[in-house]
Amino acid sequence: MKEKQLSWALIIATYNRQDVLVQCILHTLNQTYLPAEIIIIDASDNWNRSHEVLSKILDKHNNIRFVYEPAKIKSTTTQRNQGIDLSLSDIAFLIDDDSMMFPDCAEHIMTIYNSDIDGKIAGVAAEDTNALPPSIDNIDDSSINFKTLDQIPLKKTGGKKWDFLPKDFIFKFIRKKILMMDIYQMYVPSKIGYPSIDNILIPTNLNENNVSPRNIFPGYAMTFRKDIIKSVRFDPLLRGYAAAEDIDASYRASFKGTLLVAHNAKLNHLSVASGRVNRYISSLFLVTNNAVFSRKHCLNAQCNISQFYIWVIRRCFAELLKDLFSGRYDLPQFRGSLSGGLISKKILKMSHSEMYNWYPSYLEKQLSKSK
Repeated sequence: MKEKQLSWALIIATYNRQDVLVQCILHTLNQTYLPAEIIIIDASDNWNRSHEVLSKILDKHNNIRFVYEPAKIKSTTTQRNQGIDLSLSDIAFLIDDDSMMFPDCAEHIMTIYNSDIDGKIAGVAAEDTNALPPSIDNIDDSSINFKTLDQIPLKKTGGKKWDFLPKDFIFKFIRKKILMMDIYQMYVPSKIGYPSIDNILIPTNLNENNVSPRNIFPGYAMTFRKDIIKSVRFDPLLRGYAAAEDIDASYRASFKGTLLVAHNAKLNHLSVASGRVNRYISSLFLVTNNAVFSRKHCLNAQCNISQFYIWVIRRCFAELLKDLFSGRYDLPQFRGSLSGGLISKKILKMSHSEMYNWYPSYLEKQLSKSK
């Protein structure tokens, strides 16, 4: 008898990005392995407009359960948790609203989950590529107006600023260790260092699927078994731009099962410009959120204090260099990291109840001041 195929849900947390959200859904509907559900939690004030547009698009897909709700709390973490709680599927695709999947992306990922009979795989990430998936410029309903991918403004990364550096081992070392431009440099694990991926065993029947082990995921490409991510959950203390929330959740999920990246499952993360906070706030929140993670998940409140402060010092130095080389002489990223380090001293001395009562309102105050 043929094994029952697992179902998957696309769960999107979005905010003021209707154009790119529509494209994300169109590329989801273009998958060779279609989702059972599309669940969108929208923090936009005009969320009903996007709901109306997407309802028209989904109208002809009666086999897909479509849920569109306003966010109860405007935060990437709580929006993702809200969507997870609504899902009835086996697998949760928690990619960003500006992640565009290639047509066979979901099929490659679901093949891995369906082959994992013993349920040892907790999560599978897609692989980001610079190439764009096939363009979807037309839909059946001519009354629906939407932007194509080449019409959507993208975030300016400033990557060309570093073209003077040699593209070799030294460049990679400077980029990762000095400038801290690497996912592993954005998070302070609650245990000393990350577990070595060399010790992660991949089930033998999955080796032919072109996969590699990981111990953290980037949020724009992550999927999980729903029961695992529902038990782990994204940190509900965070608000607005929830820096490092994806790394934190995937790190904790890695202790409940193996994390893999599926190299054949391609998507393009556009890094859209709209809906983002300024450089000062993003740098500030990255540091203070890490202080919350350290205080919350460390069994002994002193177990990683020293490694956290070393990380903050390195982060301040890295952001200072990036500001200066990029011509940002008001030093927004350095000032944000430095302010975050000072606030973190207060956070790390709080009891859990004090932190739960104080931190969300602190974030909301900072977000309101930045508008």
